[in-house]
Amino acid sequence: MNLLIRSMRSTGVPRARRPAPPRPLRASLSLLASLLLTFLCAAPWLTAHAAPIIALDHQLLVNPGAEDGAASVDGKEVVPIPGWSGPGNFTVDLYGGISIPLPESGRIGGGNHFFSGGPNNAYSTVSQRVDVGPLAADIQTGQVTVILSGFMTAYKRESDYGTIVMGQRDASGGAVLTNYVTLGPQEGNYGEWVYYRATQAVPKTTRYIDVQINAHRLLGVFNDAYFDNLSLVLTKTLPRAPTPVADPTRAFRPNILNPNPNAEDGPVSPSGNDIVAIPGWTTTGAFTVTAYGGPSAPTVAQGAAVAGQNALFTGGAGDKPSSATQTVDLSAFAAEADTDKLDIRLYCALGAAGEGSQSARVLLEELDANDQVLLTLDPPSQLGSSNGMTAYLWEAPVVKGMRKARITLLATPEPGAAHNDAFFDNVQLRLIDTIPLPNGGSTYYAPPLTYGANLLTDPGAEDATPQFDTYGNVVPIPGWATTGNFSAVHAYSPGFGSSPEMERIGGGQAFFSGGNSAPISTASQTVDVNSLSQAIDEGGVNAHLEGQLSGWITQGDYGRVLARFLDYTSTPIGEPLFIGPVAGGAPNGLKFRFVQNDAAVPPGTRFIETLMVARRTNGVYIDANFDNLSLSLHPVTTPALLYGDVDGDGSVAVADVILLLRYAVHLGPLTAEQVARADINHDGVASFLDAPLILRRLVGLPWNN
Repeated sequence: MNLLIRSMRSTGVPRARRPAPPRPLRASLSLLASLLLTFLCAAPWLTAHAAPIIALDHQLLVNPGAEDGAASVDGKEVVPIPGWSGPGNFTVDLYGGISIPLPESGRIGGGNHFFSGGPNNAYSTVSQRVDVGPLAADIQTGQVTVILSGFMTAYKRESDYGTIVMGQRDASGGAVLTNYVTLGPQEGNYGEWVYYRATQAVPKTTRYIDVQINAHRLLGVFNDAYFDNLSLVLTKTLPRAPTPVADPTRAFRPNILNPNPNAEDGPVSPSGNDIVAIPGWTTTGAFTVTAYGGPSAPTVAQGAAVAGQNALFTGGAGDKPSSATQTVDLSAFAAEADTDKLDIRLYCALGAAGEGSQSARVLLEELDANDQVLLTLDPPSQLGSSNGMTAYLWEAPVVKGMRKARITLLATPEPGAAHNDAFFDNVQLRLIDTIPLPNGGSTYYAPPLTYGANLLTDPGAEDATPQFDTYGNVVPIPGWATTGNFSAVHAYSPGFGSSPEMERIGGGQAFFSGGNSAPISTASQTVDVNSLSQAIDEGGVNAHLEGQLSGWITQGDYGRVLARFLDYTSTPIGEPLFIGPVAGGAPNGLKFRFVQNDAAVPPGTRFIETLMVARRTNGVYIDANFDNLSLSLHPVTTPALLYGDVDGDGSVAVADVILLLRYAVHLGPLTAEQVARADINHDGVASFLDAPLILRRLVGLPWNN
């Protein structure tokens, strides 16, 4: 998913604050349990609605701007909404009333009405299911994209917020994609609309698309989250523009020059003790092929983390070194090799068991026509560890006269070991156009990467050293480049009331904050992802961005985090990935909210810049705060989360519901992953509203329709 958020502002008319009744600070578990029994019945609001025109490049939603039907004059009346249905008091409001002024309608073409969260409820939602079966012939080509967009805002700078969620489903109603598209969350913006837009590829099996509008109240009586001009459109996927010859983001030579790069051709020794023939490779010693998940071998999950399939190379039985060698004839590129305009690039995934001297190493040699060595690329070895497989990339210029390339896999065991547990996979050779290497040298070793790992340095400000009793001092943050007065704050400084909050989110001793004096401040960090460039260029990598964001009490200062995709010249490509904005906190200070989002990594990406942006709307300090950030990359085949399995033990049980309920009433923490597993209704938060759906899944009732 590519997500673009653009702020659209005009002058709004303030309104009187609606009085808020006192709210209990903690609900009882017994009351929540009784609510669950009510919700166990089938949800009648998730009924199907047909759009008037089902065609490519047409609006597919019924009543996308709330113009069909009546509206509440003052927002206090709940009215039916044609085409939409759902629980709570979701309603339709009028422009020009006390919520949104008339000029805002004129600015976006909003008509007379807009959607509103409604009165007397903490959460309300409406949804609509669009039958795209008539477009099955187009969808089955795999060349269709869905575009979801809409406007959102909330009253003044309140913490009430809205999200718009889209999910794609097959003919039976089952989800066909693990990643739901979520626009928002969007909080109060003084009644000024903020435009959101997202795109997602449509799988060949998609037959229905669900769109759900969610409104969340955090303060007051009214659920002051507002929506208008929603749009759902299917369109033909645009072909990718050809890559310029000077841009090496895609190899213009054959994709992979060497045969059998991933050990998938030929037999496999399940135990790794039998020597088997390896097509395309000449071996020494006990070098062989084994399977992921076998004895001493990396697990299937560890193989998937480097795009491994079923088999991988290994050193074999015994405590003697072994090797595999392959010589690739590149004489077909002789004319280009002699122009100083080619680089040679080698991808490889390496692993080694144990914690000692056992190692896996790859050697690349450029040879002339007589097998004389012209240049040797000899990167460091992968020493033994328990961390599975790691992806590497190495690059060097092609020397004039090169006619062959020799790849050697070297497996070195520990002395006296029963098995040479060095592992290799996806050993792929390519030729690309010459570019200035990132390190400015003649050879370049890209930082090793693993799918799923957090790529950020100091993601929680724990490496900074803020003073205990001050807030305004600017301190350096290792790994981050800052502007303005962006800084780190000691979480337990007097006056923050943050001790329980930091414990709830596992926030450690410090968090990021916007600092004082400046109206805007930022912190940025750039990650080199060249090691995964092959998979990225084939459209096979997703980026996941998440973090904890908070404002301060009810102030309007807000924070946002974005990940920008950069090419080899550090020029942005594609659309950035956003989380936030988040404003406001708890009545006594901080209230972190977990937010997350996913997007496809655009082909050509070589670096990803993560940028925290803190903005001040009033006062001296920028009260936008951040913690526990994570940027990770995942193959597009990442298995779906088992939603409802809060504790992550592989099954959905009553214990998962108890964990969720304790979290909902602030009696226990959940990790970011547990929150994602608990969010079974995909509204972006884990709350007691997820509990009935988890129970339905537990007892075998429909839960995801």
